[in-house]
This record gives sequence, structure tokens and C-alpha cells, in this order.
Amino acid sequence: MVKVSTLRIIFGHPTLNDALLRCFFDKHRQKTGPVRRLWLENCRIPAGLCMSLPEQPYNLPLDLDFGGLESIRFRRMPLLSGPWASSSSKYYVVHARSNTIWEMQDGMGGQCPYTVNEFSEEQTAGQAHLNWLAADKEPASIDEGVVHDSVSPLERLYGFANHWDDRIYEQLLAAVTPAEQLLLSERHVPSYRARSGLAYRGPCTDPTDLERNVAPL
Repeated sequence: MVKVSTLRIIFGHPTLNDALLRCFFDKHRQKTGPVRRLWLENCRIPAGLCMSLPEQPYNLPLDLDFGGLESIRFRRMPLLSGPWASSSSKYYVVHARSNTIWEMQDGMGGQCPYTVNEFSEEQTAGQAHLNWLAADKEPASIDEGVVHDSVSPLERLYGFANHWDDRIYEQLLAAVTPAEQLLLSERHVPSYRARSGLAYRGPCTDPTDLERNVAPL
């Protein structure tokens, strides 16, 4: 995509926001012209606008160049990021592929139903997942009389999304050429556990690379 002149993100997933921003404004990106207009609305930007990073867990570009921008528009952006440790955090919801419906702002002054998770539920599942992984590696550490579930807490939380991922891939594989089937198979992550770890947003609503702590998941 070397001819993109306008980048508009509305209600984007934080990780996808980072990928789009860091790739389109990559200092070394091959392009016919720079991105001239940037419009961000109702989305969280964990590290997408950092000019330079020492490292990035998904191997995204580290150095950015915004020199070609002619206009920018930020609308309904969060003013504060970080952990939600207060008692009110249990009522905070985040965009997620789930079977829970919540009325949220649609970016045009109205409301629209979106699927969400409770943020406190994601935090609890993520912390429990680390304990589950430790017990899975060291069975001797499991207390006597305690049954170690074969499904991790994050797998259970993202079970709905994983199920629909499988349905989507099945339909795609049935509708494409053999060469495209091979490409899709290479990109598909069959393990529910690994897929859930990739989907987990971490202990913060706007995780930085250090806060996200991707490696253990």
C-alpha cells in the first residue's frame, strides 16, 4: 500500500492502531508519497505515536517520520492511560469479541451496540493465566486436592472469539484457491491458548511495551 494519503482509524483495537501507525509512518517505508492526513477517533494509541522505541514485541518499525503530514484530527481520544486499580474499574468495559452487548458512543453523538468485556474480568483472567502456566509447567506446585483445569483462564475468556475465528477460517479456506489456502494455513494460529495470549491486552487499558509483559503469555 504505497499510495495511501489518508489514514483514518475509528474505534480501532489498540494493537492494530499501533501496527497501522508505526507501519504507515515508518521512517524507512517504501512509498510514492507520504501520508498527508491523519484522523484518529475513539481509539487508544499505546505506542503508535512514539517517534522512537528501543524495541517492539511484534517487530513493528522503531523509528517514525511524520514529516509529510498536512493535517491531523484527534476526536474523543482518552486523556489518561494506565492501570485501572480503583473500585470503579470493575464497571469499565472494553471492546472485545464476546457475547456481551453494551451500548457505547458511535462517534457521531449517538450510541450503538458493541460487544465488550469487563476490563476487571480481563485483568483477573490475565493474572490467573500466569498462575495457570506456572502450575502447568510444574505439576508438583499444585496443592493437594486441587484439580488443575485443562483450559487456561484466558482460553475460557476468549472462547467465544476463538470459536468464531475457526468458523471464519473454515469459510475462507472453502472459498479461495489452493495457493491462498496454503497462505491462510501458514498465518492461522490453531492453538486456542496461543491465540488467547495474543488477544490479551495486558493489565492496562493503554499498555506500553514494558507494561504489556507479552512474553509470559
